[in-house]
Amino acid sequence: MNALILWIEIFCAAFFVHLVLWRLRRPRYQTKALLAIFFGALPVGFFLSFWSNPLNFLGYLQVTVVHTGATLAYIMFYSALEVDPPTVLIIRKILEGKAGGVSHEVLVSEFTDDVLVKPRLKDLVRDQFAIVKQDSYVLTSKGKRFISIMNLYYKLIRR
Repeated sequence: MNALILWIEIFCAAFFVHLVLWRLRRPRYQTKALLAIFFGALPVGFFLSFWSNPLNFLGYLQVTVVHTGATLAYIMFYSALEVDPPTVLIIRKILEGKAGGVSHEVLVSEFTDDVLVKPRLKDLVRDQFAIVKQDSYVLTSKGKRFISIMNLYYKLIRR
């Protein structure tokens, strides 16, 4: 069996499991669930391929490297779309207006903090990036690590 074909089968199977589970019930910690599904599919795929048409060590290593990269890329993409970005919400609203569009007043009145800011704050607390202490949001160590990585990334791409 070709390593590329095996990887495609494993990734597609994991993606299918992801779709089915999300249709049934979306997990509370979606990123952890995606990691478990996609990385759990790897040993299952290896086991099944070992009995049907095994690869050599290099083939399994190639599948592992490609699968890891593709999984992490997919999770980053999914995280960006987990909640509707403000731009997507606004474009959908303008699309509803058909050829006539939507007035500035309608957009400003509909896209308030309740729609754009508060859901993101709730997500930060749910995902343990921040906690609420005496009506203030405070970053957790996880939140501090995340922002330090993001700041490093931003510095790198600006050079």
